[in-house]
Formats: sequence, C-alpha cells, structure tokens
Amino acid sequence: MPAHCTVTRWLNERPEFAERYRAARVAQADRLFDLAWRIACEAEPGDVAVARLKINTIRWRVGRLAPRKYGPWKAVTAAEAAAEAKPQVTFYARTFALTPDRKVVDVSDIVAGLDREAAGRVQAAVKAGRFVLAPNGQVAGVWDG
Repeated sequence: MPAHCTVTRWLNERPEFAERYRAARVAQADRLFDLAWRIACEAEPGDVAVARLKINTIRWRVGRLAPRKYGPWKAVTAAEAAAEAKPQVTFYARTFALTPDRKVVDVSDIVAGLDREAAGRVQAAVKAGRFVLAPNGQVAGVWDG
C-alpha cells in the first residue's frame, strides 16, 4: 500500500486517479450504508443503544465519504443548479387614487420610490383635485394651488 502522502499527491497530480478514488469512496459509502441497515435489522431490544451508536457513527462517516449521495446537504454542479432553478417572479404594486369627480386615476409612476407619507400626500392631492391629467388619463403632475 502506498503511504498516505503519496495517495494525496496522486489525487492532486492525476485526475484519472482522483476520479477512480472518488468512485471507490462512493462504493465504500454504499457498503457502510448496507452495514448500518444490517445492524438495525439484527438489533435486539437489549442492545438498541449500542446499535443506535453504531448506526449514527456509520451515518456520519457515510455522509462524509459520499456527500452528494448521503450528506445532509446535496452538492450540485452549476448545470444541475441551473436546471433546478425556479423562475423569479416580480410583483409590482399599482397605486390608485379617486378624483373629486369620482374617476379612478393611476398614480403608480408618481409615487414609485416615495415613502408612505409622501405617497399619501400625492393621493390626498389627487383626491382634492390638485392634479394635472395627461392626455392618456394618467396623473402627469400634482400642483399646490
């Protein structure tokens, strides 16, 4: 058997060796997983605590040997993450005000970026009739007069 430092050097220098090493570690994790199942099945009522300790230790080790398969967090590649990515949804809240002649006017563009107090002042100005309507029916500006 080569020394541990030799194996570590090979892992860094030889990509084909590193790939086979990772595959061997996944196979080792599969064997340990089967061993934990066998321990659980063969456990007697009197030795449940010992069986639980063995299974938890094996579970921890298996999670480190093959984290993509048995770990608590599943590592994914960038391609897998892109395939699983959910589309982002953007919501836009529109703001309306009621004019003195009871017309509903969209003031969303004017109050965008304003704090609640300033947006409330714009809506109050529209309600009081101190506004200018654009040809498309949108509020073009608010005047203090």
